[in-house]
Amino acid sequence: MFEGCVYFNLNAVTRQVNRVAEEAFAPTGLSPPHGYLMRLVLAEPGIGAKAAAAQLKLAPSTVTRFADVLVARGLLERGRGEDGREVRLTPTAKGEALAPAVNAAARTLYTTLRKRLGAGGFDQLLGQLHTAQDKLGGEDG
Repeated sequence: MFEGCVYFNLNAVTRQVNRVAEEAFAPTGLSPPHGYLMRLVLAEPGIGAKAAAAQLKLAPSTVTRFADVLVARGLLERGRGEDGREVRLTPTAKGEALAPAVNAAARTLYTTLRKRLGAGGFDQLLGQLHTAQDKLGGEDG
């Protein structure tokens, strides 16, 4: 009945990928979305919340909610940019100590999905997803 429905099939795949991602990130104590925000801030300390939202393809309010959790857990700090208006996110020492674990979780997720889909299928799917994002535009959140 739903074989030709992009909405249904994409959501079914998303749920399956989410299960794999949750398993990969479980050792970090973070959900995958929190883990990816943490990875981004570790890679770009002092990144603005708006820039983080753009890179993660999320609404700024969603990034704010994720950052709230990471700040409460002592993994991130908020600061202000030079103009005093933009919120900047910086990892704490506790957050920096988590870097190997979150990076390992992302590698595990990548290798698990690539193995299950096959290298060619993985690369093809990823390319199609990027093309769809570009054509559909907008942000999530």
